[in-house]
Amino acid sequence: MEKSVVEIATFESVEGVASSEVVLAVQEADAFLEECNGFTERSLFHAVDGEKWVHLIKWESLEAAERAQEPFFTSPHTRRLLSVINPERTSVVLAEEALGSASLAIR
Repeated sequence: MEKSVVEIATFESVEGVASSEVVLAVQEADAFLEECNGFTERSLFHAVDGEKWVHLIKWESLEAAERAQEPFFTSPHTRRLLSVINPERTSVVLAEEALGSASLAIR
C-alpha cells in the first residue's frame, strides 16, 4: 500500500503583493491541481507574523506528487501564483505520512 504524501511549500510573496492577491492566485491554481491524478486536497496558511505562507498539498502517493512538479511551472492555471511568489524565499518538501492524524475530543 502506498503512503500518502504531503507537499509542504513555504514562501513569501513578492514585495507589494496583497494577501488577497496570493489567496486569489492559489484559488486559480486549484484548477491545475484538480487536473492532476492523485491530488486529494490542499490548504493555505498565512503566518501570524504576516510574512510567510504555507501551502499544503496532499497526494495519494509520491509518484502522483512528482508527476505534478514539472507541469506546475507551465500550466496557464499557475501563472498568477508563480508571479506573486518570491522564488528566492521559497522551499518545497515532499513528506510521506509516518503516522495518521489524530484529533482531541473537546470537553
